[in-house]
Amino acid sequence: FGAVTFAPDGTFTAEAKYGETTRAVSGRYTRDGERMTLAGQGMPPRTYTVATGDGTAIFTDPASGKSMTLDRFK
Repeated sequence: FGAVTFAPDGTFTAEAKYGETTRAVSGRYTRDGERMTLAGQGMPPRTYTVATGDGTAIFTDPASGKSMTLDRFK
């Protein structure tokens, strides 16, 4: 994700970058403790472990162990 917004109503909007291509993705999210599941149109549901720190949120894919760190803004 280049940028993502999580709204209080359980929806999200994200800018996803794939090489030279950028596309907008939106959908719904659910949070259960440290786990967050994102489901959007044309996107299979994906569950991540989320850890928050000073101004960051780290999303880790439990299956691959790969993570991405996003800056947090409130």
